Amino acid sequence: MKVNVFARSAVIILIGVTGASQTIPEWKLFTSNTGFSVMYPGSWFDVGGSGDRLDILSSPERTSGVVILEGQAEIIVLEDKKDGSLSQFIDEYNRSATVLSRKHIANSRAASCASFEEVVARIEVGAERYIISTGYFCALNRRKFVTLVNNWEGDPQQASWQAVAVTVAKSLRLPEEFP
Repeated sequence: MKVNVFARSAVIILIGVTGASQTIPEWKLFTSNTGFSVMYPGSWFDVGGSGDRLDILSSPERTSGVVILEGQAEIIVLEDKKDGSLSQFIDEYNRSATVLSRKHIANSRAASCASFEEVVARIEVGAERYIISTGYFCALNRRKFVTLVNNWEGDPQQASWQAVAVTVAKSLRLPEEFP
């Protein structure tokens, strides 16, 4: 696994608001040992999984036996190496979940996936405890990928977590040497 800092810090001056400015966060580059790469927010924390997938948390807090805490999100980017279609991958991945919605999302970034299937699913993880898992599934050069964001059901930041995940998904790239 190779992680590089992508220097993309900037200051935006908000016109009409005296003295107000907002800093765009630094983004980092993750390159898997299978050749795909994605950008992710530098303020998120790499869990340090295997080199063939990105696994990051929105904050550094961890509790033994708990993947994400209340108010925290996890983003995972991985490749499906099994034979089959993108639709089969989506169905297999959500086999034990309750799919809440599924929609098509176009992507105008030419070097990335042309489109995504957004699948929002509810996964029971305990007695009346649920995780909402939003997957952005795509195919690129005959390879299948998913960018997942997991958060607790009812998390008021869910839309924000999903916005970060779709930005990560849209940054997916394959170098020419990894067709």
